[in-house]
Amino acid sequence: MTSLNLFGVGAFVFGVLLLVGTFVAPNFSEPGPTQANWVASNAVLAFLAADSYVWGLTAIAAIPFFAILGRLLRSRSQEGAFAAVLLSAIGVVLYFLRNILAVASIDAASTLTAPSATQAAYQVNLLGDALNPLEPLGAACWGFGLILFGALIWRSGIFPNWLAIVAFVGGVAGWAVFPALTYTGQFIGYFFTEIFLPLLTAILALICGAIFLGRARALRKESSSAPSGAA
Repeated sequence: MTSLNLFGVGAFVFGVLLLVGTFVAPNFSEPGPTQANWVASNAVLAFLAADSYVWGLTAIAAIPFFAILGRLLRSRSQEGAFAAVLLSAIGVVLYFLRNILAVASIDAASTLTAPSATQAAYQVNLLGDALNPLEPLGAACWGFGLILFGALIWRSGIFPNWLAIVAFVGGVAGWAVFPALTYTGQFIGYFFTEIFLPLLTAILALICGAIFLGRARALRKESSSAPSGAA
């Protein structure tokens, strides 16, 4: 019963952090060529630091969630569950690590006044471009892990089958990042990879949390009513 409660709470924490890190955390634009002597204010740097903390906590919370989910599903396929856990956890960490490092690059460039606005923008854009490969790599690993989880959840008897569809669609959305690498597919890649992938993963985590907290509550009711029933 205690393990069910812990898993439920952990799943809720991961789901909420994922929603906050994706949709609530403020986004700040990089300096442009027209912003002469661009220097971020302390308030902006504080918000960026808060974003980094949220993304870091999200990546940390993802590891136990996927590990426990894989442990519950390893009866279906031990190798498949291990691969799903490994790919999903690594993918989420790489995905949010790119965001954290990108914010760090903005912080580093914004604390110094460049000789010209063009050089200030160039410094940030250069650092950002160097980090860009982390996003497609992380999204692809994350997505493939969700696809494996969807296959394991289907007809598992532990979760409803529609939850497998949620995981599978979210996993496919992770691979939409590759059209985003071309100019023609930027909107498609942004919508599916940066919105749909974390949204469906958060739904998966929140539903798993609700299921296991509900089962823990049902077990408590059964244990409390057992003495009176036996009498």
